[in-house]
Amino acid sequence: MSFFSPELIRRLADRHLGVGFDQLLVVEPPYDPELDFHYRIFNADGSEVAQCGNGARCFAVLCV
Repeated sequence: MSFFSPELIRRLADRHLGVGFDQLLVVEPPYDPELDFHYRIFNADGSEVAQCGNGARCFAVLCV
């Protein structure tokens, strides 16, 4: 379970009252001890998505 609820994501994504974004990438502790981390991607409406090309590239730069 993520700290970021769909309602919180929608509020944060609001360009007038929040920080404003199209997608949010969340880095979490790994579910598998063989891994270093787990990350999830959410749309501004709070729904989770499988991938985000630009976000994955940015995250890869952060990891390297």
